[in-house]
Amino acid sequence: MRPKANSLRAARLSTPVYLSGMIGAVTWTRQRAEAVARKLVANEPSYGVLVRSGSGMCAMACSTLWSRIVEQRGDLAGISGDLSLSDRLIAHWAAHGPAVLNLAQVASAIAVWDDEARELSLVRDPLGFEPLYFVRGAEGAAFATRSDVFGRLDEAYRRPDLEALVADLSFRTNLGRSFFQGVEQVRPGEIVTIAEGQVSHYRWWNPDQTPLRFTSAKAMVREYRSLLEQSVVAAMAGGGRVLATHLSAGLDSSVVTAIAANVRAAGSRHVALTGVPDPALLPVGDIRLVNEGVLAAAVAGSLRAVEHRCVRARGDPVAAMIGAPSRYHQPLPNPHNQGLFASLQDEASVVGADRLLIAQTGNYTFSMSASARSLARGPWRRLRALVSGQSRPAKWFLRDDAALPDPAGPVPADGPARRLYHLRGMNPGALLHGVREHWRLRPVDPFADRRLVEFSLRLPEDQLAALGPRGLARSIAGDLLPLAVMRERRRGYQSADWISRCQRHADGFAALIAGCRDHDELSAVLDIDALDDALRRLRAITRPTAADERLYRIEWPRAVALAAFVLACDGWTLAAETS
Repeated sequence: MRPKANSLRAARLSTPVYLSGMIGAVTWTRQRAEAVARKLVANEPSYGVLVRSGSGMCAMACSTLWSRIVEQRGDLAGISGDLSLSDRLIAHWAAHGPAVLNLAQVASAIAVWDDEARELSLVRDPLGFEPLYFVRGAEGAAFATRSDVFGRLDEAYRRPDLEALVADLSFRTNLGRSFFQGVEQVRPGEIVTIAEGQVSHYRWWNPDQTPLRFTSAKAMVREYRSLLEQSVVAAMAGGGRVLATHLSAGLDSSVVTAIAANVRAAGSRHVALTGVPDPALLPVGDIRLVNEGVLAAAVAGSLRAVEHRCVRARGDPVAAMIGAPSRYHQPLPNPHNQGLFASLQDEASVVGADRLLIAQTGNYTFSMSASARSLARGPWRRLRALVSGQSRPAKWFLRDDAALPDPAGPVPADGPARRLYHLRGMNPGALLHGVREHWRLRPVDPFADRRLVEFSLRLPEDQLAALGPRGLARSIAGDLLPLAVMRERRRGYQSADWISRCQRHADGFAALIAGCRDHDELSAVLDIDALDDALRRLRAITRPTAADERLYRIEWPRAVALAAFVLACDGWTLAAETS
């Protein structure tokens, strides 16, 4: 006999302008759901609480989880406008089930409880820009948009998951896990259904990769340009009077900034932010255009009423790594850029912006080239090596006997399948969620607009190849950016002063590595001597080589960030260790 439906009401806490996330719980029995949810939320009024409703379905999605384009385009039309967006979603879900996700531009994490079927469905947006985690047991399930809150239910959920951390360090990330033991993650574009302890996974977002056909490559470029402009407008919709854009020296962010400047409402303020190195810390003799500010200033100067600000990375990189568990609930994935991005977000908040336009996804939807195979058939054979994919690092700071998990699956060789693989693996939700909570700032990536992503995956390889490497981006940027910028073949180098900043904080790194030696779990998986040897080499570097840049921008800091995450979860602090 089916248990009687729980009659608990959905409890929602006060909702400020920025609702940071959602937390909820369901139980298969009649007790404890509300108590569990309130224990998860603790004293954080910026969270909404979802518990079981009396009948039918209920859901709660926070304000950052639904793109405003949904309401503007009427993707959920046909239901009374008096109902909230969540209520309309539920009405459509009741009628169509998960098929509603393909009718709407979902940019959210969603929880739906079907009281009749006694099923909890957890849904994540296609590219993972919103995080969603859950724990489950015999009595029920709890879910949240933060992976650290489950420790309030059980101390076991506070423990770092060393296997998941090692997988991440070795680029064998299994997105079905978080970095805490027992805390699972809904993968981007996935539905996880939990019913009486049974769990099923279904990838609801499977974009069509059938090539479109255009009369010419120019026609393809025109259609992409039109969609990109719509995506930028959608990213700006509903924002305040101040818009901030990240303007690096790359084509992706430059084009987004230029389009935003062209469509910005009269009387509003547009601030373009560029991260620049400290001149005193630049490597000696580096032939790259290491100061992004030079190209960025040329772009900003050619645009209508754009205020350009150059920002230097601030703060201690070791302290940033130690602070990752409390802010992002994961190790810093690219430590060399986090200090810079934190400074950019500081500046965006100072100027009064409520959102920051970024271009993170553009590498796979805009400035990508055709596959190496397609280019090899065209006039670009000499450049084949440049687009055949990066090799994996030769040196991991892992012990030889450390167990490496099996890869989640083979990496596709090239083409749209490879781009889709990397898009699914971006998984930036936890980092962006941390930005929203700490800075009260919303990072928005126009290149992540689902319509644009799906369009980019259907661009014909032969017509992409006809444009040459990064030809799509260069064709679109041609009439948006200054000629001098388009002709400059060198690009800016983000965090060009990273190695020198690490040298300034070498003592902090030494203290952190020393803390690893007495940690049983870390010493079992990390090669502590290799970390120490690399630190000694770092102190002595005066003219970094390309190999040094690879080692100290990617391999070594990622391993140190893993160690910092585990130590910080155990209460280790830099001040205590170095005092």
